[in-house]
Amino acid sequence: MAFYGDLFRTAGYGGLGPPSWMLPMFRTGGNPRQNRRRESGVRSPAAPARMRTPHLVQRALDALSHSSFFAGLSECTMISSARQVRRYFTEPDVRSGIQDRIARRITRETEVIVAHALGTVAAYETLHALPDCPDLTLVTLGSPLAVRNLVFERLMP
Repeated sequence: MAFYGDLFRTAGYGGLGPPSWMLPMFRTGGNPRQNRRRESGVRSPAAPARMRTPHLVQRALDALSHSSFFAGLSECTMISSARQVRRYFTEPDVRSGIQDRIARRITRETEVIVAHALGTVAAYETLHALPDCPDLTLVTLGSPLAVRNLVFERLMP
């Protein structure tokens, strides 16, 4: 496991809760259970739902889908991911730091690398940069590697 999330954190920020730039995006904030009482659009978990998942999961997902708290959280996560992609490509220290952490985890015994999202970009570039890289397989999940004008043209190589 090559962890590099700390390279995106502001010094002194412990990662509990959203950073200050995200706070205005939370329309109601606070505890989701308290928000349930304030948001008329949030249905009760007991309300019927039509999905092919266990009934308890159906009810919970249906209830959460009407919550502005979780809508704000999803929006913040998406914005945070986009900011990380931008920083990866525009801040050489971040890019090289991430690639260094991945490279240090690869050994002659490594056969498969599984990467997700931005990790697929970093793993792809790291593997190409290693001069004596073992023959291995890169499995990508949720990869933006082929996204033109945002990722693809910025890859090295």
